[in-house]
Amino acid sequence: MLMSAVVMAFFGGCSYKKGDRITNLYFIGCTDYNTVLVMDEESIGSKWRSGLRGEAAKELIREVEALPETAGEEGDPIYIFRLTYVEDGVTKNIERKGYHSFPENWSKLIDLLNQVANGYKTLIKTTDIAIVDAEYLKQYFNIDESVLPDDTSLNEIISEMNITYMTLFEKGYPDSGIQYKIVDHLYEKYGLFDLQPEKLDENPKTSSEEEMRAFAKERLDEMYDGTASYACAGKYKGANYTIIRYDELQAYMDWESGFWTKCGFERVGKNLRYRAELRDADGGAMVTQSEDLLAFVDASGRFIILTDSKRPSDIAEVIQ
Repeated sequence: MLMSAVVMAFFGGCSYKKGDRITNLYFIGCTDYNTVLVMDEESIGSKWRSGLRGEAAKELIREVEALPETAGEEGDPIYIFRLTYVEDGVTKNIERKGYHSFPENWSKLIDLLNQVANGYKTLIKTTDIAIVDAEYLKQYFNIDESVLPDDTSLNEIISEMNITYMTLFEKGYPDSGIQYKIVDHLYEKYGLFDLQPEKLDENPKTSSEEEMRAFAKERLDEMYDGTASYACAGKYKGANYTIIRYDELQAYMDWESGFWTKCGFERVGKNLRYRAELRDADGGAMVTQSEDLLAFVDASGRFIILTDSKRPSDIAEVIQ
């Protein structure tokens, strides 16, 4: 009897019902680095799931509900709350966005989020709005600026692509692919994707050896010695380029096959690449040497161009 009374007193005094809980929490605040919390009861471990069911979760719901649905003028928000929760057996949703400034209860909201996270993640309590500029991307995303054109700064690219805190973290985790997106942006800007066909033409335009060499000398800084009538090679701004007569591609491939165990063209994501492998002498699986080059068809459609250049603007100067 005494034990029953204790149990009744405990649950009777608890205002948070057994089934009441947050089932999905999404929060992003444009402060510091990665001020983001995403929790879903179906995907997180039981160690952290309890935080979605406690009193802090209930209080968080009430604090978020009290925020205006849109705080400030339209534009890029500096915080977003999205909560899905169950109350009295009914599933409900809340979304709140704020612009330009944080609410007065920001400190309390961060405290509650950390309590709900229950060690899953710890958010920093600050109202300093993060400025996404070149220094920010280099510090937190290790951006390689060598892919940029000589006359374009990283800040200009950030402006062109409208890279913001929200775009960097909107999926709930840092966008580790931002470097690739910058390169893709430059490919689009210089029309390079248009010069990487889905498949090679079986009846390409023809060209002569003289036209091929004239094309190369006009574009490359230096030429390598070579007497092949179907291809020539050289350098431009430190990168290697091989120029192949499109209508003589088979002759080039026959020559390459004499050195590589395996070679050919393939699509990798949005890019056309030329890949070659040299395997061990016994024919085993071990690759002892390999080559992986970007492949393009020049704007005239007469030449296939292979390069190890990582700089889209330089590639465009050679192939267009």
